[in-house]
Amino acid sequence: MGIIQRIKSSWRETQASEANIDYRVGRIYGLPQCGLTNFVEISCMNFLKKILFDCYLRSTGFPERYFQSLNDSCVYSDAEKGLVSLMAYAWLHNAELFLVKNDDNIVRVAFQDEQMKIRADYKKMASSPVGAWLTFTQRREVEILRCLFFLKYLTYVLTSAKVQSSSAVRIHIGELRALVSRDEAETAIAQAKEVAAALNAGEGVLLDAIDRIDLQTLDMAPVEVALDLVYKEIANVMMLSKSYVQGELTSGLNANGAGDIALEERGLQNYFYSVFKPACDVVYGFRPNLLQWRTVNLDQIETALRIGSQLNLQAYMTDDEKRQIMVDLLKLDPSVEFVPKDIYSQSLGEEIQDDSLVRIAESDL
Repeated sequence: MGIIQRIKSSWRETQASEANIDYRVGRIYGLPQCGLTNFVEISCMNFLKKILFDCYLRSTGFPERYFQSLNDSCVYSDAEKGLVSLMAYAWLHNAELFLVKNDDNIVRVAFQDEQMKIRADYKKMASSPVGAWLTFTQRREVEILRCLFFLKYLTYVLTSAKVQSSSAVRIHIGELRALVSRDEAETAIAQAKEVAAALNAGEGVLLDAIDRIDLQTLDMAPVEVALDLVYKEIANVMMLSKSYVQGELTSGLNANGAGDIALEERGLQNYFYSVFKPACDVVYGFRPNLLQWRTVNLDQIETALRIGSQLNLQAYMTDDEKRQIMVDLLKLDPSVEFVPKDIYSQSLGEEIQDDSLVRIAESDL
């Protein structure tokens, strides 16, 4: 073999050897003890549970005896998860949910035989005396919600890397490669380690004029921009305000929160009538007009009260017409009204002590 062929052969072997070298070092700074799947699952579950529980807080007419069944319990049983958690899990996984309420007002997941009976009853008469059948197979917004919380996880990974790398002291030795040969590199490294140990002990160190010691500057601007984008997209997909998603009120010179409250009202009212109220009606057997939406929009309430104080001209408007205006402004149930407590006491056969007026439905009298 000639010298040219040997050079070519050696070059090919070198190229093949270098091609097999793995230059990857892996993720240096990761999130400790928290995987991607757990982060996305827990974040989405908590967010959906927050929406459902806020729907309860905005409702009127929910019987207090059923409140405990909405919440989780730490006591071991077949009903450790409350209705809110069960619904949030089924919502997140686009699953069907079969529920049974026992005599103690405890809600649990139906057993296999009970599920078969409930399914058969619903196909015949759209209801079942055994339990309730809820389906979240068409709630596709959670697929985008998973992607957005995945982006939030990646942003936190970037933040973790920035914070951990910023805590590392960097020692710059001037012209290290020019002044120290490869054989003498160990001496320079040992000197650098001695400098680091002295700094760690809070002692002064001797350095050349061109040497320096510094910390990496922690720049959080890209992280804040990324999180702001994620929060905006979650708010857009879930039809809520960014302040509701972020958990922080909108700041600004002219910001009074009215816009955020209006968006929050619109989104939660949608989930109240499409998810929370229908589920509670079939699970607990409520009558259709028991649960009603209660607004917390102070601007809307203030407008209603201001207009209501002016509606005292009997010549132009009847009491029923004035009442209808207030019902429309406050989104009240027209069948619900305030009656004197003595009338309500007579209808129940017992005395009411707390309020002089009781808000009830006409169907209760």
